[in-house]
Amino acid sequence: MEDVTDTARSPLRNQLLDAAYDLVVEHGWAKLRLTHIAKAAEVGRAVVHDHFPSLDAVGEELVAREIERFLGGIVDELSKHPDDLRESAAEGVGFALRFAAGNPLLNGAVSSAVGGDRALLTPLTTRSESVFDCTYALIAGYVDRAWPQVAPERRRLMVDAAVRLTISHIMAPSVPVPVAARDIADIAAYIAGVDGAGGAGGADGATEA
Repeated sequence: MEDVTDTARSPLRNQLLDAAYDLVVEHGWAKLRLTHIAKAAEVGRAVVHDHFPSLDAVGEELVAREIERFLGGIVDELSKHPDDLRESAAEGVGFALRFAAGNPLLNGAVSSAVGGDRALLTPLTTRSESVFDCTYALIAGYVDRAWPQVAPERRRLMVDAAVRLTISHIMAPSVPVPVAARDIADIAAYIAGVDGAGGAGGADGATEA
């Protein structure tokens, strides 16, 4: 994925992406045209072409932007409780579930990553760098840095379970977000061997030797 963030994009470029987002959510990817984006953004078609030479370019950056916002928000929430793995997980999962519920494009990207509906998406988003891959890599990196005292295999299993359970709930929510977030956080804490609120460890050998 190209490393382009909201802060690096010009206001006009974000304006065009906002227009494209609204059109894709309302009508689906198949009906989107560059002329539609120009009209919705109230600019000339040449302006759109100056920023995006093709619809594929629009789709690539549009999905990238939503994934950036999704992942950035998760890290921000995880960072609120650096000394409490359970609370950190609950905050991160809660954000992920709320964000996806209110973002049809991201929700569609999650579904596409596991074989679901692709109606909102450009074919480029079916590449191997899926939402799952990005989320797993980011969370695994954060957990490795934040809780090195948890044994590596437990960290791996914890992240895998938390990401898969979160994506499962995004696709088929069965309980309210706060309940799901707390349940997934409890599972993550159990795998990590967390005793109470805070660090990991205990008699079960959760920590590294």
